[in-house]
Amino acid sequence: MKNYYDQNYIIASSQCDVNSKLRFDAVLGIFQDVTTEHSTKMGTGHDDLLRSSNAFWVLSKVRFNLKGEIKVSSSVNAKTWPLKPQLIRFLRETQITSSTGTVNGLAEWCILDASTMAIRKASSVCYPHDMEYLPASEYVSDFLRIKETVEPENFCYLYKTMLTDIDVNGHVNNLCYARLALNAFEPNEFYNYNFTGFELHFISQTYYDYEISVYKKEIDGGVYVEGTNNGKTVFKAIFKK
Repeated sequence: MKNYYDQNYIIASSQCDVNSKLRFDAVLGIFQDVTTEHSTKMGTGHDDLLRSSNAFWVLSKVRFNLKGEIKVSSSVNAKTWPLKPQLIRFLRETQITSSTGTVNGLAEWCILDASTMAIRKASSVCYPHDMEYLPASEYVSDFLRIKETVEPENFCYLYKTMLTDIDVNGHVNNLCYARLALNAFEPNEFYNYNFTGFELHFISQTYYDYEISVYKKEIDGGVYVEGTNNGKTVFKAIFKK
């Protein structure tokens, strides 16, 4: 069993913004695709885990840093590898490289019991614990402790979740939250910041026909965006300058 997975892509126009650059939500889409492929090859994909352990994956945090730029029609290689599992914490790195830019990312996953929705220990599920794991790279630091809060004056817009937002677990997909965070900006405002990093924390699950209020405010070193449902935090995001 390979302890990493990689795949070559051609960046499509549907993944790019008005400047022909790879969008932040499309970066996370590539992360999601290669992670899904590798998990399946490891025997720990969605259907495998549900069948063997009555459990499923949930993404809790993801972050990445961007150097250079990746543009439409670029040839890229996306590589992903899991780090050694901790008690309930599964970390995975992903890297996208092209001749003009590199994205280095880190994701934190947990496993929930399909019956009780309780977090499962790594030792309690079917997982290749004897696999030789690659070490953590030097390119991505651990996650921030996001303590920011928002006020009513930071409100941007209200979004109601729709059919295409729902994933295989019946929840709103992670990419939807990335798009909600991005859509807190006006186009010129976003591009003028020239962000080089992004971090997204998933706080509580939402489902079809949920209303999510999106808020935004400037902070030191970037911009903070938060989504709430009935006053309960759904996600927190930081765009880094």
